[in-house]
Amino acid sequence: EKIRFLGQIHKMKKAVAVILAYENKILLHLRDNNPGIVHPGVWAFIGGAIENNETEIEAAKRETMEELKCEIKNLKLLKTLYLSNYDVLAAIFSANLDALPNKINEGIMIKLFDLEEIEKLNMPNVLKETIFENKHKIFSLPPHG
Repeated sequence: EKIRFLGQIHKMKKAVAVILAYENKILLHLRDNNPGIVHPGVWAFIGGAIENNETEIEAAKRETMEELKCEIKNLKLLKTLYLSNYDVLAAIFSANLDALPNKINEGIMIKLFDLEEIEKLNMPNVLKETIFENKHKIFSLPPHG
């Protein structure tokens, strides 16, 4: 998206992230400790930049395939976040996994966490808040479950 800011055209970076649920836990990704990436060295969602003319859904599917070698079909858009530290507008999705990936292509590791464990993780607060605000949608629970 282009935003006019103080008379200049500014092209904002766009990205996607996917919260992957499996058996009432969330699969998170320990990111590489590379200062050139968004949220280096912490637990985060699977995701990355939207490329060329991709839709958000296409980018979410591609990023999941690239990082985990797994296909996702049941994507639900949860929210859009502006990450001001990185000047990135991110579409946040959730999806359920049928099976756990057995290999990763990016990052240090992946691991399943329950909500109690997530509260204590080294993870950006904005991502934790996204999980807790949307837990009923992520786990397809009734609103008062």
